[in-house]
Amino acid sequence: MGPREGLRTPAGRKLDFKMLMEFCYNLTETDVMILEWMLKQGRNKEYSVDDIKDVFNLSRATVNRVLSKLADMELVEKKKKKRNGTGRPRYVYSIDPEKMYEKLVGDITKCSSEIEDYVKSILGSSK
Repeated sequence: MGPREGLRTPAGRKLDFKMLMEFCYNLTETDVMILEWMLKQGRNKEYSVDDIKDVFNLSRATVNRVLSKLADMELVEKKKKKRNGTGRPRYVYSIDPEKMYEKLVGDITKCSSEIEDYVKSILGSSK
């Protein structure tokens, strides 16, 4: 089954990347939209807030909030770029697919284990 097809729950409900990220990381639709776009652009590509705001026609503040949130969650990497003059530092954002894979698998594995413990506590299972 390919990534675009998603997966199905035992009840047959389709679970796609957007739903997974919203559930596991409490991401908004805009957060996931930007994250998916960055993933599709490929590795070793760096984007500024202005680059992304222009693609999605979003405000600078919205894109800055999204990228800061994703960087804090370690879903994207944030790097400071030197400026030629004075002023605030400029940041660029990128995704390393291998690091993201490790993070997602680790977080989902931990979440799965916690769900299992929760179900055991509800059912009084001694397993």
